[in-house]
Amino acid sequence: MYWQSLLADFLWILGLAVVLATVSYTVWLAPVTNRPLRVVMHTPRFLAPLCIGIEFFSIGMAMTGLAAFRHSPWWETLAWSIFVILFGIQAIMYSLAGARYGWDTPVKEEKS
Repeated sequence: MYWQSLLADFLWILGLAVVLATVSYTVWLAPVTNRPLRVVMHTPRFLAPLCIGIEFFSIGMAMTGLAAFRHSPWWETLAWSIFVILFGIQAIMYSLAGARYGWDTPVKEEKS
């Protein structure tokens, strides 16, 4: 029980660290590449690691509900599990888009 709780806490903390590092890198990258921040935030270079970080966070939260001394309600674990699936699909889609069209190509067209 102790190791499951330790693993769950490690995963959600790792997820938050990945999200923080992704946002920090993107805020640094925007002025270096002379592109607006909102454009850089619509690229697979930002969206793929962001979804992976949120997925790790969701996995950790779902495991925390199962490994806690007092288990969370079933619907809470189910909700986190749905987030794991959805953000996993998004991470794969953004990674494929980055590999196919380029990591700096926006996935959403900006309207002028």
